[in-house]
Amino acid sequence: MIQVYNAYNTYKVMKIYYDKVTGEVLFDQAYNYVPVLNFDNDYANLTSLKQRTKESIALLVLRDGEYAQSFQEGTLIKVDPETQELTFEYPNPENPEEPIIPNKPFEEQLAETIAYSVELDFRLTKLELGLN
Repeated sequence: MIQVYNAYNTYKVMKIYYDKVTGEVLFDQAYNYVPVLNFDNDYANLTSLKQRTKESIALLVLRDGEYAQSFQEGTLIKVDPETQELTFEYPNPENPEEPIIPNKPFEEQLAETIAYSVELDFRLTKLELGLN
């Protein structure tokens, strides 16, 4: 299944191969350099890919530590085939048998929270200044 990497927060490029229909992650690999992307070479050398037809496999490439926090704290379990959004599961400290699967990765939740906070701060400033 999915391999665990120690340097998610420093990777330059991550390759994620997944099933085009189900989104099942077939293989992922993080690199601290920019590798040559060669689907045919990977297909020939990776057992998890060779077991499928080439047409059933998609490749998603992440750069410069995208989703690094989510990879460090959770496990990638799926790629949405239509949107290419990633789905992670995280350890549940209260019940290790049932991992937590949020609707959005940590980075997206954080960006939305920051945007909401900025909007609230702007509204509060307008109220304090008597501007409606």
